[in-house]
Amino acid sequence: MKDLHLPQPLSNLIPVVEFPMSTCTAGACSGQTTGTINPGLLWTNRFGQFGIEAQIPVNRASGTHTGVLLQAHLFFDDVFPGSLGKPLF
Repeated sequence: MKDLHLPQPLSNLIPVVEFPMSTCTAGACSGQTTGTINPGLLWTNRFGQFGIEAQIPVNRASGTHTGVLLQAHLFFDDVFPGSLGKPLF
């Protein structure tokens, strides 16, 4: 059986779905839940991780429009291995 591999750069894509939610516990908003559903893709390599996600409100209290979340995480110890990648002592 032949292994199927995606070509670069598609082989580094990771599908994700996040569900950040929050429920108010006191005051006028007590018991009200807000949040979003965030489907998206992460692309990772040796030097970092980059992503894009849609932010879809779960109810009216969370908003009425879909948004976009962009993220970039750089791994400084891999980007600068001669300086930040060494022990301090």
